[in-house]
Amino acid sequence: SDYDTLSEKANRLWESLEKKHFNIYVGIRPEGFVHNEKGVLTLNLQNIEVMGRDKSVISTHEASIKPTIRSIIESGVHVKEAETVKFDLSLPITSIFCRFNVETEKRLR
Repeated sequence: SDYDTLSEKANRLWESLEKKHFNIYVGIRPEGFVHNEKGVLTLNLQNIEVMGRDKSVISTHEASIKPTIRSIIESGVHVKEAETVKFDLSLPITSIFCRFNVETEKRLR
């Protein structure tokens, strides 16, 4: 399938970088987040905005270089008003749009 779970993708990325020992940044498009109350990614919920047929979930994470993370989900998906919100990622590998070495700022392929 063209779609992978976060754990499968993370395992492949880790295996490819295991011997290189450097930090990387990864950018993920807002539509790549899948709300799941048992998801592997926990974010600090800030706000939920309804935008027609979609909801924009605004959250934060201590490892994020941006002040907020925007996740777009369908408006029919119920998100509990709580301190945290959980997600999985379900996206084609091409939706991880930016991977680069933190020290050299060079893109990884």
